[in-house]
Amino acid sequence: MLRPSAMEKRVGLVVGHEPQFVEAFFSRLALEPGLEGELVSIGGTSERHIGHHDVIVDRLSDRVPHYRSYLKAEAIAGARIVNDPFRTSSQDAFFALSLAARLGARVPRTMLLPQKSYGPDVVPERELGNLEFPLRWESIAHYVGFPALVRSARDGHVLGNVQELNGLFSAFDHAGENVLMLQREVRGRAFHALVAGESVVIVGAGALSPVVVVEASRTALVVAKGLGYTLCAVHFVAAGDEASVVAAADPFPVLDPSKLGDGFATLIDGLVTAVAVVARQPAVCWSPSPA
Repeated sequence: MLRPSAMEKRVGLVVGHEPQFVEAFFSRLALEPGLEGELVSIGGTSERHIGHHDVIVDRLSDRVPHYRSYLKAEAIAGARIVNDPFRTSSQDAFFALSLAARLGARVPRTMLLPQKSYGPDVVPERELGNLEFPLRWESIAHYVGFPALVRSARDGHVLGNVQELNGLFSAFDHAGENVLMLQREVRGRAFHALVAGESVVIVGAGALSPVVVVEASRTALVVAKGLGYTLCAVHFVAAGDEASVVAAADPFPVLDPSKLGDGFATLIDGLVTAVAVVARQPAVCWSPSPA
């Protein structure tokens, strides 16, 4: 059913120790007529949870699983969550890169690799019949090329650099239960784009050509929208006048005003503008069955 309409729309914030972000967010939100902001209070949550907010901005549930479960309960009670916890909890770095490539972004050749080892509940002879063995290592190396980076397929963090096939074997042997990606190394200047709604701030733009800034800004917006994120970071490497997406996209980016300068206010404005648009849309939720 539709949630009853009200003059004031309640916007909640789930956040860690970010006093400058909290102050800036609520100060900018106060300029939006009909929106009221507050920190979310989370305690015990019933299976028939009645939502308290129209929109919740989530800055922390990636590190606090309890909060993520609570936000999912709020979502089915009618709240819109920025960013959607169903998306943030299911995404991985390889999926994000694959989507970016299909959306037209320049992405270096990347190959998903299986795990080296598995937990005690997985018996290879019984559970891994779908896994190709042995892997076609030469084909993998030929597709990606060297030098290459070994990245985590979960969060995209760089775990090592390999120059040839033996180096890849060594990295794989030390992977344990981690799922890896092998990515062709792009040598150039690393930077990232922060997206908040329709606003984009390039961190490190002073050392980049205008062509790269324009391309990266456009690409970051396309990738963020494709992933369904209102707030995120997209990581690039610039070589000449070309920007390649090497990790996309972090839905919980650090927003440090001391490093962003005027860009901090730009991002806060973009985020609040997007939140205001969402808050004023009709919310839909489903009434639970009687207790």
